Amino acid sequence: MLALVVALALALRVSVGLGPYSGAADPPRYGDFEAQRHWMELAIHLEPSDWYVNSTRNDLSWWGLDYPPLSGYQSWLHGKLLTALLLPEGERGRALALTRESRGFESPGSKLAMRAAVLASDAVVWFPCALAALLVFSSSPSSPPRSSGGKGKKKKEQQQRGGSREEGKGRGEQQQQEQRQRQQQQQQRRRRVQSLLWPAAAVLLQPALVLVDHGHFQFNGLGLGLSAAAAAAAASDWRILGSVLFTCALNHKQMALFFAPAFFGHLLGRCLESARRAAAGPAKGEKTKGARSPSSAGSNRREGDAPPPPPAPSPSLLPFLLRAGLRAAALGLAVALTMLALWWPVVPKDERGLPRAAGALAVLSRLAPVQRGIFEDYVANFWCASHPLFGWKRRFSREQLARMAAALTLIAAFPSTLHQILRPSKRGMLYCMACSSLAFFLFSYQVHEKSILLPLLPVSLLALGSEEGEVEEEEEEEEEEDDERKQEKKAATATSSLSRRLSAPPSERFLASWLPVAGCFSMWPLLRRDGLAWSYAGCLVLWIGAVVASRPARGAGGAPERRRRRRRRRRGTRRTETELALRLGPAAAVAGALVLHACHAMVRPPASLPWLWDAAITSYCSLFFFAAFAYLNLRMWFGSLEEGGGEREEQQGLTSTAKALHPRRAGPAAASSSRAKRD
Repeated sequence: MLALVVALALALRVSVGLGPYSGAADPPRYGDFEAQRHWMELAIHLEPSDWYVNSTRNDLSWWGLDYPPLSGYQSWLHGKLLTALLLPEGERGRALALTRESRGFESPGSKLAMRAAVLASDAVVWFPCALAALLVFSSSPSSPPRSSGGKGKKKKEQQQRGGSREEGKGRGEQQQQEQRQRQQQQQQRRRRVQSLLWPAAAVLLQPALVLVDHGHFQFNGLGLGLSAAAAAAAASDWRILGSVLFTCALNHKQMALFFAPAFFGHLLGRCLESARRAAAGPAKGEKTKGARSPSSAGSNRREGDAPPPPPAPSPSLLPFLLRAGLRAAALGLAVALTMLALWWPVVPKDERGLPRAAGALAVLSRLAPVQRGIFEDYVANFWCASHPLFGWKRRFSREQLARMAAALTLIAAFPSTLHQILRPSKRGMLYCMACSSLAFFLFSYQVHEKSILLPLLPVSLLALGSEEGEVEEEEEEEEEEDDERKQEKKAATATSSLSRRLSAPPSERFLASWLPVAGCFSMWPLLRRDGLAWSYAGCLVLWIGAVVASRPARGAGGAPERRRRRRRRRRGTRRTETELALRLGPAAAVAGALVLHACHAMVRPPASLPWLWDAAITSYCSLFFFAAFAYLNLRMWFGSLEEGGGEREEQQGLTSTAKALHPRRAGPAAASSSRAKRD
């Protein structure tokens, strides 16, 4: 089934690629298709040190390279691939000739070759990196063990005890037992693969990325793939590899800077956490060779024996800071070496072969186009949505707006970054990436409408949730005692309404389903200019029909809705306001989008306001992005994503107050400890 999702994603990309592209037959500037073609001919005909320098052969006013060096290396590789294999033989000398005659070169053969280059990039980089991230964020090696009261755990323990008792019996019974264990393992693997089907579809069939890369024409899948791989490596505690991969993503497109606060906070938090453990010695529960636990030592001590030694003092501050500093310095060194390797060839050199400071500043100025203004086209962020009211461009200079945007962006990204510094966790990494990228999209300077692709990546990965724990927990809930049900009702009333709303299980899947729709709608003015109306409609219909409609109601593989109804009847509760909002909200939002589409198509705007419907669409979409930004930040801080310094991922996102009052919802391990205390 996973192969079927991948095949469907490839087929969707091919079908969208058959349509038009940005700037098709639209002289004199054409569009992004011409920009990518021109960068390929620049890369294969000029030295890397001449890519960012204005010259007779490199007119920077004609789609000069304004992406970091790794994007230039990618253009060089694709240019070589096109001239050697993909372009028709009659066009290989003209399509990438780096002459005035080659500007705006278009042909069916060149279009097919360029589309094939994007498709190959997705198949080689984006698909493997996205699937690897799905596997990493779906696994929970550090999740709390299940309680011994569960039916599945009892069966496993009985099988293990039975296997040890039957060692002396016949081999036939042992073979049957081994066969049953293999069948159980196969069923577990099959359930895990099935649990990945919907998140894989949410990531690979995302309509916004397909329309931008294979319709409008760009190579965003490469940068997003590197970012996904970097997040997976960092979450797996491969900190140096994650730093290197993220540096590569940042050097492919500078908009990967949207994720920089998340990586900084998570990696710094991991360094502090590992340094704290190393300074404190063995973790709680670990036994060194020949040592006894304090409880066992105290229980076996007789009268007259020496008292047990006092507990070890807490680690001093200096060793902790040294260890944390060394770990952070190792990451900084990895980033510096990666930057040096990528930037050394492109920085102009002097007569001695040393890089010139003026040349390096010239390259950086190409990557930070302050002269373009706070925004160009209509984008669904704070500056564009509020510009009709405040007139930012009229009241402030570009430098002032750049400083204001930087301050607002840092303030908006600070809470999620601080959370990961204090409590780093695997799932918290995704929340922080979503929060920081939305902060940059909503408040930073010179944001393009296509930048919404960055927040959509972690939001799609958040669809994984903690599925297996929910299914197992539901099985255990049916075997709980009556007094625990009473305690559950008391805890539910004591828990704050904010915590209950933020811990709704379908919320992340709801965001992963509908935020891409809002992202596509926000890009409608751009896609309409490119002639991609039919591709836009087809991708959204496929997404809503194949992905949104099949979204599991809860848990991996979708724990049955009837089980939820049965529990609701047993507890005497009704649907929460959150569940009603998740059902009625999308219908109202889609109705509003359809009304704006109809107005855009049939109602002519006033002559003094030709941009009326474009601004209305982007402002309407900005409301959803602001709501997602607020929800994810609140969910991150009040949802208790981790426990114990980020080493234990929660089975459900309840607050710490709810965990104290209602341990069974806080996870099987907490429920087991609470039952032990009552006994």
